[in-house]
Amino acid sequence: MKSAYMLMSLLLCLTLNACHQHVKQFTTHVDKTKSVQNNEESHLLSTQISSNSEASTSQLLHESGQAIVGQKIPFFSGWALNAQAGQAYSLRMIEKDHKSRYVLTVCASWCKPCMSGLKRLSEAKERFIATNTGLIIIVADQSHFGQELYENLGFDWAYVMVDEFKVSAFKLAPSSKKNESLTLPRTFVFNSEGIIEKIIGIEGHDYIDLLLNDQ
Repeated sequence: MKSAYMLMSLLLCLTLNACHQHVKQFTTHVDKTKSVQNNEESHLLSTQISSNSEASTSQLLHESGQAIVGQKIPFFSGWALNAQAGQAYSLRMIEKDHKSRYVLTVCASWCKPCMSGLKRLSEAKERFIATNTGLIIIVADQSHFGQELYENLGFDWAYVMVDEFKVSAFKLAPSSKKNESLTLPRTFVFNSEGIIEKIIGIEGHDYIDLLLNDQ
């Protein structure tokens, strides 16, 4: 009787262990499937935004983070990659430039729409110069990515600065989602006194005109 009881207990343990292993394998499979689906959805969404943004109208915002239209642009700073390479560049230095207005854009390597917008900014160099508009690019990424942008897109005429720890980027383009640090793309237009005139989210077909025109 005792042997039969022990045999039944052993069989029960083996059965429970097999069920546990099966559930564990199934859960792992489900988690991996969800992860793949999430990655595919994120990639698809990024691709859709990148491909469709130029066909749409730019998204005008009233505020973004600490930045609000009609108020002074929040203090920002970073390490310069242009002629002042290795030096800090900040909001206080714009007073020495004597520009009519400034365009400040925040970007990162993982933001595909940002790359499209930066290319369009690079191609608009002559329009920036003709309208006496200064361009400031905050690279919320590692310094080597900022250097690649500076060299490959020919931004020697702009202020390209690295904000590797995203101190300034968090002020200007924070994300409300727990799994994201920033909401990009994000572009700000402010006058010589630092007062914000426009904040742009999605960069549509009218992006450059919106940056350089008074209205």
